[in-house]
Amino acid sequence: MTGCTVLLAPGRNPVSGRARTGPAEAAAVSMAQRAGLTPRLLHAGGGAGAMLARGLGLGAARLDLLEIGAEDDPVPALAAALSGALAGQGAGLILTGPRAETGEGSGMVPYLLGAALGLPVLDECLALRREGGALVAIRRAGPGTRQVIALPDRAILVASAAAPPAALGRLIRDPAALCTRHAADAPHDARHDIPPRPARRMPPPIGPAAATETGGAAIGDAEAGAAAMLDVLDKAGLLPPAGRR
Repeated sequence: MTGCTVLLAPGRNPVSGRARTGPAEAAAVSMAQRAGLTPRLLHAGGGAGAMLARGLGLGAARLDLLEIGAEDDPVPALAAALSGALAGQGAGLILTGPRAETGEGSGMVPYLLGAALGLPVLDECLALRREGGALVAIRRAGPGTRQVIALPDRAILVASAAAPPAALGRLIRDPAALCTRHAADAPHDARHDIPPRPARRMPPPIGPAAATETGGAAIGDAEAGAAAMLDVLDKAGLLPPAGRR
C-alpha cells in the first residue's frame, strides 16, 4: 500500500450545532489505525477548528486543506489532489464516510470520485485487518452477514454507519500547525444558481379502493381500464392541468 487518506466532510453536532468531525469519518480514521496504517486527512472547502482538531487528535499524521468556494464542486479538486502532486505516488486507500452531516448530504461523492479516478468503491466497510501481509476489508453485506474482501492497491472504502466507533483520541491545542492549505481550482456548482422555490402543497393521497357494492366495478377492456385510472388520478389532483398534458 502506498498510503492511506481519509476524506473529511463538514459535520455538525445535532444537539449543540457546533462543527465537528463526523462520527463516520472518525471511525474511518480509527479503522485505518487498527490496520497499522497512518492516515492523513484531506478536506475540500472551509474547515472549523473543532472538526480539524478532532480528526488530528485521533492520530492522523497531517491534514491537507483544499481551499475552494462554498458553492464549488469539490469532486474535481479532490480528484486532482489525490492523483497529482499532493498525493505523491497516489493515495493508496481512500476512506470516506457515507455522507456529510451538513449541506446536501447526498452520499454521492465517493462514487463520483471513484468514477473520476477509475477506482473501485467498496461501501459498508466495518473494519480493516491484515491477513498474510495483505489488507482485507470486512464488509456488512446484510443483517448478520459479513464479507471478507481482499483489497487492491488502490480503492475507495466507505465506512459503514455500523462500524465500531472511534477512540477518544487526544486534545490538539493548535490544529492549524498540522494543517497545510493548498489553493485548488474547482468549477462552480451550477445547482446553486437555481433560485429557491416555495414548497407546494402535496395532493391528497388516494383513498382505499371502493368495494363493489359501493360503486366499484370490474373492467375487462384495457382501454376502458386505463381511462378509469386516469379519471381517478384526475379527481385526486395527481395529473397536470388539461392544457399541459
